[in-house]
Amino acid sequence: MRRRNIVAGLLLFVFAFTVVFLPGPDEKAADAGEKMNGANIVYYWKGDWDNVAPVLNRLKSDGFNQIAICIIWYQKTKDSVTIREDENMSPPDEKIVYLIEEAHKRGMGVMLRPYVNIEEGNSWEGQIDFGNNSSLWGRWFESYERFVLHYAKIAQEEDVELFSVGAELEGTVNETGHWEKVIKDVRKVYNGKILYAANWGNEENVKFFDKLDYISLDFYPTLSEKKNPSESDFENALRNECIPQLRSLYLKYKKPIILSETGFRSIDSAYTDPWDYEKKGKTDYEMQAELYKAILNTLYKEDFIKGIFLWYAPPSLTEYTEDFDKYYKNDYAFFDKPAEEVIKRVFLSSETGETVNPLLSVNSAAACYSENESYIRDLTSHLDLIVLQTRFLDPKFVSSVSEKTLVAGYVSILEFDGEKTDFEKYKLKDAVIGNNNNWDSPIMNINNKNYRNYVIRQIRDVFDSGAQGVFLDTIDDVENFPELKKGTIEFVKMLHQKFPDKFFIMNRGFAILDDVADDIQGALFEDFGTYYNFDKKRYEVFSEKDLDWINKMALKLRKYQDRGKIRVFASGYAPSQFSPLVLFSELLARKYGFVFYASDIWIEDVYLHFRYPFPRVIRVFAE
Repeated sequence: MRRRNIVAGLLLFVFAFTVVFLPGPDEKAADAGEKMNGANIVYYWKGDWDNVAPVLNRLKSDGFNQIAICIIWYQKTKDSVTIREDENMSPPDEKIVYLIEEAHKRGMGVMLRPYVNIEEGNSWEGQIDFGNNSSLWGRWFESYERFVLHYAKIAQEEDVELFSVGAELEGTVNETGHWEKVIKDVRKVYNGKILYAANWGNEENVKFFDKLDYISLDFYPTLSEKKNPSESDFENALRNECIPQLRSLYLKYKKPIILSETGFRSIDSAYTDPWDYEKKGKTDYEMQAELYKAILNTLYKEDFIKGIFLWYAPPSLTEYTEDFDKYYKNDYAFFDKPAEEVIKRVFLSSETGETVNPLLSVNSAAACYSENESYIRDLTSHLDLIVLQTRFLDPKFVSSVSEKTLVAGYVSILEFDGEKTDFEKYKLKDAVIGNNNNWDSPIMNINNKNYRNYVIRQIRDVFDSGAQGVFLDTIDDVENFPELKKGTIEFVKMLHQKFPDKFFIMNRGFAILDDVADDIQGALFEDFGTYYNFDKKRYEVFSEKDLDWINKMALKLRKYQDRGKIRVFASGYAPSQFSPLVLFSELLARKYGFVFYASDIWIEDVYLHFRYPFPRVIRVFAE
């Protein structure tokens, strides 16, 4: 990537909050056999890295196990032969050592990456080229080697795992002899793994890859020339164009590949010339997220690619929020953008063994509370996910269907839904704070210790049956009983911590969605467009005003789904599968990309799709 002229305009990288995470000093650095989940951290100005610990905490909590420390020295013009340290813009050695030590404390591996930047003009380091002038080449490489060896010695002293001997110096790579000397001399003072980062598209010009331990690329490819490309366009470009070239490079040198840089700005045109940090474009966080998702769905899964280092994490989190619009809104930084959640989900799965949300691959689902076991079995055979009442959560039944279908058990959180004998047995009377008149069910205080333990017992019973998840119902009661909101949020978070390998689907619960989005894997939007009017005892479509609110909430849920955070399900109510109400809800669900089903109000007859007994015009409309 072509970097900005640092003298012309400096960026202050800042952030306003701290993520608490500090493992013990003897925690082992990332094992060599792991995929490298890396982020580049750059020093631009004195004061950077003074408060770097929160940056490392944030990266660690997002699943990163490596950092690349970018150290910049400068030469005046592209024709200069002297490379020098800048007292304001080059990091002091003690700061580099401090950052290495802090990363190692957190079990993170480190790569040191010395860079050269050009101070004057519009030149960049790839344009350093002295043609056939061997004298100038000799003087330049003498200065360059002095620069690189200084940091190679620090890397050795601090047990740094990776060292980059150079990056993006396109005009110099034909000087193979000089580069081989640099590599040889670095190996005399540093015993770790070394690499050179070539620009994507320039890798074939590098003839000294065989002298290195890894093939390294700064990877910024154009992924589409279309005006409105899709995520599949990006993935196809990576699979059909980029991966074959990378695999060919791997096979040629028999060395693993590290993408020492890759990243995208949060603008609508980020998929073309992603190296261009000055290109104009409209802010588009979702585009950035889609591009990262494409990279992680393709390149990241290739075994010959050892690691990916993203560009970039800011050097300080202090004041980041207040300067976000000025510096970061359209920039490569991914903190506090949807891309961060995309990265986190994949990196945590790789780094900690945490299971990727299994609901993200669910394309058919329903809840069914019928008493008819044969009906339940037949319905389950058509589904990726089914929610059942506890009476059907017999281990034998669950095991007989769970090979192909995920099973979740129903548990009511804020309303009592157990046996009357349980009410007395577990002393729940004091937990009652109201009543749901539609269902004649007591509304319960989740802060009550006895009731809280009772619900946890029910959830344990669900998991003991072999079911993989729990459907959390009646959470919407917090809207009428706001005093329950804090306790309900705490309870949902506790469930995620207590059962980290299970999934939880929350029914509605819009009042706490933002608070628990990290702790649930699915959300059901019940009454999606249609509902049962208890007063009139009939099924209806919501009013225009209510539909406006439903659309607003659907957009909110879709944002979480688009970020790869949760899977959203939508259910409507109708008297039969032939009712136009099913069609209404189904089309609304399709609009937002939600997994749809409908049922009667008792949730005993389930309609996965609208059936078409009506004239052809209706069928065409539905299609």
